Amino acid sequence: MKLLVDNQLFICVNGIKDSIKKESIVIEQFTPYQKEKFLNRYVIVGANGPIHLSIPLLGGRHQHVAIKEVKICNAERWQLNHWKSIQSAYNRSPWFEYYKDSLFLLFTKSYNFLYDFNWACWQWCLQQLKYDIVLEETKSWQENYPEHEFLDRRGAGFTLKNWGNSISSNNQEGIKLVKYTQVFEDKIGFMYNVSMLDLLFCEGPNALAILHVD
Repeated sequence: MKLLVDNQLFICVNGIKDSIKKESIVIEQFTPYQKEKFLNRYVIVGANGPIHLSIPLLGGRHQHVAIKEVKICNAERWQLNHWKSIQSAYNRSPWFEYYKDSLFLLFTKSYNFLYDFNWACWQWCLQQLKYDIVLEETKSWQENYPEHEFLDRRGAGFTLKNWGNSISSNNQEGIKLVKYTQVFEDKIGFMYNVSMLDLLFCEGPNALAILHVD
């Protein structure tokens, strides 16, 4: 079975756990952009709690074009700001030094389209996890896929209200929440289902094994 998902930015932990034991991950290219799907946003964990980072878009967040056509507003210094936030949040994490150089390259290369940057982030995350799974793209818009061939998680992205210590019961049904040791857990409690960056910086090469735990 294949996992069919939206092209979310730095996919959340449970989003990637959803792909365990699947044949491949298929990224949707043609669905209309929707601001609530975390296509241009992701959440990391700082000393005072969740930090919400977003990429500015040409045309704003209320446009109705296919996700592959959404353009980034590079007039703003979003890459530098994101990197500073990541560095501040994770410079004391066990594995930040291990991953920072390759991740930094993502924030130095110029991308015109949001889809292309998100795709690069998917590739980076899978490479760092050493996760041997095929990453594919949809070829055309299709509302329904055969249920025996695809687990369709399009539209299952977490909205802002679902982040933190709770999770909406109608999102990622049947997927056990992933728990691991976070940098500021003693101070602010555990933050469930944030960006995969958090899991990698906190657990390093053990991240994939944690995702496999049922």
